Amino acid sequence: MLAMLPGTLIIGDIRLAENSLLFSGAAVLLGLQISCFGLLAELFGTRERFWLETKRIRFIRHWLTVDRACIVGGCLFFTGLSGAVYALFIWRGENFGDMDTSALARITVPSVLACAAGLQIAFTGFLAELMGHPRRRGM
Repeated sequence: MLAMLPGTLIIGDIRLAENSLLFSGAAVLLGLQISCFGLLAELFGTRERFWLETKRIRFIRHWLTVDRACIVGGCLFFTGLSGAVYALFIWRGENFGDMDTSALARITVPSVLACAAGLQIAFTGFLAELMGHPRRRGM
């Protein structure tokens, strides 16, 4: 995805442009969501004693706090929002008329990806924190 940001990427006879940028952004977001789901499933399975807690899970529980997830997620979200506002100002400079979609996509696709990834990370942090609490018995 990063290789396509400056312009069309040409590999042999293949040209990777805006559509490839969009699909690679979607693939990055799906990969992040699958990773977050796997992490939460592992935390849940450990809490419910489906499997033993490993050093990796202990490290993740120690490192992945709500505060850190919100800081990372918030930075990503506001970076993406800044990019979206920048794209809006560019469009405004054109009197909200026709734009060069190629140039605009190189701003908006990463901006939307950063916003979505930031929210995903922040909410994963909240849910991971809940998974860290012991299960209530007798309810």
